[in-house]
Amino acid sequence: MRVVLIILCALPLFVFAGNHDTITIKHKGNTFDIARQSPDTLITMHPHTYVQVRSIVMHPLIPLRINGNTIYTINETDFIYKAAVSTVNDCIETVFKTIRDELPVGSYSYELPDLVINEHGKIVFFTSNAFTTSREIVLTEQQYKTINSLFEKALEDIELIPLVIDGERTSFRIDIKSNFRLAQ
Repeated sequence: MRVVLIILCALPLFVFAGNHDTITIKHKGNTFDIARQSPDTLITMHPHTYVQVRSIVMHPLIPLRINGNTIYTINETDFIYKAAVSTVNDCIETVFKTIRDELPVGSYSYELPDLVINEHGKIVFFTSNAFTTSREIVLTEQQYKTINSLFEKALEDIELIPLVIDGERTSFRIDIKSNFRLAQ
């Protein structure tokens, strides 16, 4: 009896790390129900100086439903997941290669923790401004806008394999992250 009580009490701690609420947004003709989590504060201690460093951890949006239908999260070992990640990564790398001559030396990355693919295999939702650089790189605001718009346009043009559950095509969500390094 005690073991069951302990498990039930601990269960809510594992579902969501922080407080969350659900919001509804309209985006490109679709209605999305999205879980939005409150930011967390992370306190770390420098190992040599023992100075505490406080930082804010922002959580990505979690799309739950599109037009009232569930958005599925599929297993990373699933063929559809692997094909989608591979296709999106290839697309992003192609865009990056076309602009790399205009960029300074350093580290670049993009992160799409909420990429939603609809039942037709089209990307219909993702967080904008997913492109970031390392601290030593200084880009203008216009360069960021241009790079992000190139990535967004390329993502909108991709056609992916739709997810089929019980004979019906359905929407799904994937998480993509990649890093690039430009050397001299």
